[in-house]
Amino acid sequence: MDILSSRHSHSTTRRSLMASKMPSEFESMCLSIEMGFYYKDTTDPIAMQFEKLSKKVVEEAIRDRSRSELVVLKSYLDELASGSHAAADLTKIWESTKPRVAFFGSTGAGGTTPAIVYIFELARAAVDARLANLPAEDSPASDSDG
Repeated sequence: MDILSSRHSHSTTRRSLMASKMPSEFESMCLSIEMGFYYKDTTDPIAMQFEKLSKKVVEEAIRDRSRSELVVLKSYLDELASGSHAAADLTKIWESTKPRVAFFGSTGAGGTTPAIVYIFELARAAVDARLANLPAEDSPASDSDG
């Protein structure tokens, strides 16, 4: 079964997940993740390995974010990847960003982690790692011209 597939349905998120407004930083990250999967280079051997491709796409999606954007992402991803939301609810959050790709099936160790949970957990870990490597000042990675 393909984990990554074209999206075929629209759905609304549960009230509990909509109680807090989705940050624009999260929507932007989702768009970047979607574009990374949608326009993947199928000649690259990594593109055919979901877990490796996911890591690459997520890292690229957050690479140029400022510290303040990453802090917002971390807070929202901490909520989403806390384990208190079912995979179906996380799928509805993803679908609310109107992507052209969707995640199906399971992955991770033993193939027991729903793919959407894996993506959000991967994004949270990538944001944590990026925050740990940024200076304390709030400056975008692309501030320098040289």
